[in-house]
Amino acid sequence: MTLKKPGDLKKEGEELKALFAKVKKKQHNCAVLMAKDGIVVETHIKKSPEVLLKLAKKAGGMPKGAWGTMTMDGQVIIIDPINDKIPGNLTKLAKKFFSDRGLKFRLEIKEPEEEGRSAAPQEQAPVEQSPNASDESQDDVSKGQEDPGQKLVDQLAAVQKQIDALLADGQSVMHSALVDALQTHERAMGEEKFDRAVDTMRRIEVALEDYAAILAKKLPLQDRMDALAGDIEKLKSSENTVAADEVTTAIRGFERALRQREWDSATVFLDQIKTHINSFTGQNPEDETDGFDETPETQSSETTEEAADDFDPVKAKSDLVKRFANIKADLGQLLKAGGSDAAKQAREMAVAFGKQIKAADFDAARDAIESLEKLVKEATSSPEKSARLSRIAKMKKGLGALLSELR
Repeated sequence: MTLKKPGDLKKEGEELKALFAKVKKKQHNCAVLMAKDGIVVETHIKKSPEVLLKLAKKAGGMPKGAWGTMTMDGQVIIIDPINDKIPGNLTKLAKKFFSDRGLKFRLEIKEPEEEGRSAAPQEQAPVEQSPNASDESQDDVSKGQEDPGQKLVDQLAAVQKQIDALLADGQSVMHSALVDALQTHERAMGEEKFDRAVDTMRRIEVALEDYAAILAKKLPLQDRMDALAGDIEKLKSSENTVAADEVTTAIRGFERALRQREWDSATVFLDQIKTHINSFTGQNPEDETDGFDETPETQSSETTEEAADDFDPVKAKSDLVKRFANIKADLGQLLKAGGSDAAKQAREMAVAFGKQIKAADFDAARDAIESLEKLVKEATSSPEKSARLSRIAKMKKGLGALLSELR
């Protein structure tokens, strides 16, 4: 017997399910033969059972089996055979064959009516059953009503869209976790180990929940980047090659941050890109320190001061807010100057400071503001930096005057 991969078994199960959906609507002719891998099934609404028998043999079927007509009653496949000798273990082989492919179908073979025998004796056949057999039959019905396998099938179907979405996202960190859980779940279902399948179903749900949590943070950032796509292309095709190179670098950093689920870093890179675009388009946005006001994790000095008023007894917080306010103007100039290492570090420190203030982690906030004060002072006081900032300010002023004249 050839061992098949779970994916191949699942595909065969889907094909069989589609085939039997047609049988459920209308009676088909059929041939079901024993085979090395279980059984071979051939059905057709018009082709004769004899023709289907030949097709089944070509598909790997053995001479033994049942052929005739096929109907369905719920999950039960009923064959009314035209051949006499039917293997006693055909129904058992069929059940395992279907189960391995995730199907709950069961095969039944109608017994042929004997000549000269009325229908009445056939109706009395159940009398031969023992009282225990009758009880077992009732048990089977009750089990069918509380079928744990069907419940798990329904659970899986309910999250199939989410499964498909994650399977299509091969770059996601949760992709391999879902694939492993699905394979284990298919094995448990195929072996009818439903207690184990309950656990594997939960693994699938956890993988989907974690993926949804990642998307909740990732998609808003990706939407912001998509909204900048048009301006980014204009900047890249312009003669401002320096800004274009810096934007390209920032985009790589943004994409890397998304892959590594570093949401704060991704936000920083987005703000850098927006700053370059504003400079290129000649826009005069509000102080760039507002860039980290827009993210839920950070606050501007004004918002932080309001928060400080709510916590008046905490003098440490008020002092830290004032220190930030004292360097806000120089910090804004530094951030507007471009994508230098100093500007990048300053933004990251400012974002960290906002977080620490919000979390009331004043010791960490004190360290952050001291480092930020030192960095801003060095960046804005060195002759080279001062000259650069001055040139940028003059360029903006000159461009503003030129635009006024043109109007």
